[in-house]
Amino acid sequence: MISLTATVADTRRVAAGVTLLRLHAPDIALACRPGQFVMARGSDGCDPYLRRALPIFTASNPFIALLVRADEPGRRWLAHQGVGQPIDLLGPLGQGFVLTPTTRHLLLVAEGMGVAALGAIAAVAAEKGIAVTLLAGAPSAGAALPADILPIDVEYQLATADGCRGAKGGV
Repeated sequence: MISLTATVADTRRVAAGVTLLRLHAPDIALACRPGQFVMARGSDGCDPYLRRALPIFTASNPFIALLVRADEPGRRWLAHQGVGQPIDLLGPLGQGFVLTPTTRHLLLVAEGMGVAALGAIAAVAAEKGIAVTLLAGAPSAGAALPADILPIDVEYQLATADGCRGAKGGV
């Protein structure tokens, strides 16, 4: 586990209330595996006190990217940090995913923000020439994550509960 102060390199709003933060965190980017997460401090003070667990969406040295839903004070603070701002991180944590040498097709399924934990495995698998399909569900078109945050080789199939985009219903 590494403790470091990352720097916000880029931010992008990708859905209603969801920000993609790209952080300069070379030590974590080098050490992480798909499916791992970081613990991020959600303020520059003591409130809120506890760190927030955030899956590493992608890692490409020297950067990691996090999908942050601004739905509570700590994550809201994180989502609103601008370029150049420091973010206190601990990580990478967790076991991560393992692709076996015989894997040829990878089916990933996630509802809502569960997609945040699958971006890195989708990218690694696509780089290895593995056929990747991601089935994602969202309550509405506004809450759905855009396909362009995934590698171009990943087949992205969306289902929305209201049927405004993609298939109607849940994943």
